[in-house]
Amino acid sequence: KAGAPEKLEGQVVKVDMELAGETLKRNGGKGMVMVTLKAIDYTPEDSGARAPTFEEMRNACYDAIIHGARGIFYYTYVGHSGVKAYPECWEATRIATREVSYLAPAIMQGLPVAGVRCANPQIRLFARQHEGRLLLIALNSKPEATDATFQIEAEAPALKVLSEKREVRLAQRSFKEHFEAYEVHVYTTDDRIPAFESVQEIKARLKRRNGELLRSDNVALAAKGTRISSSTAIAWGGKLRNIINGITDDSQTLMDYVTPEKPQWIQLDFASPRKIQQAVIYNANYATP
Repeated sequence: KAGAPEKLEGQVVKVDMELAGETLKRNGGKGMVMVTLKAIDYTPEDSGARAPTFEEMRNACYDAIIHGARGIFYYTYVGHSGVKAYPECWEATRIATREVSYLAPAIMQGLPVAGVRCANPQIRLFARQHEGRLLLIALNSKPEATDATFQIEAEAPALKVLSEKREVRLAQRSFKEHFEAYEVHVYTTDDRIPAFESVQEIKARLKRRNGELLRSDNVALAAKGTRISSSTAIAWGGKLRNIINGITDDSQTLMDYVTPEKPQWIQLDFASPRKIQQAVIYNANYATP
């Protein structure tokens, strides 16, 4: 614990992990850093904060590993259901769990590879050799898209890209890659790479879900411009806006009030005049009107 920061409230994972990396260096490389990534938005209702996007959440996981973390925890509240109010966080948590479980032997036991280089300062690298196979994690540390060229001294005619169902071919031990904002690419020479659902498929599913919400008959959705207010505050980090997010099987949508006064109420202000045919309210048993 010597030299470790006591609290970094409001700081990004990048700062946390750089300080943790410095601490490990001061300790001669001894010790283990385990990172806990919050998978829900627990900020005050009026803070203006938002939950991370899919790319930001996945980036935070791999940025932690690049900076020395050897374990990743995710936490939420009331079981796993709390994170479902944030579909992008939920999907990023699921894919990172699968990927890191597969990569764990190389991350934990692999030997550093010196002959992997990228001159782009936006790109962060993690390269390991394990059981004759190469692992390369590369991520864009900035919110701006960028292109990068990688030089690899090891013999590798092609690299498979984890969770992308593609491979990159090397020419003269070099290849080029494009990175969107905060995008992560994980490369390996492992022929046994798992056939995970691809990042592109997950993003397409999230986009379809958003489209289905907008096309639904539910006029109370926040996505349709509806605003919500209530008689009092919600406990346990719940958000009023989550009550009208279209998700009915998640604990973060519950009206769990911190004050017992009755009656209690919510008010919906629609973006335009609406004709209401039916009101459906879901109770604490989840998904049960």
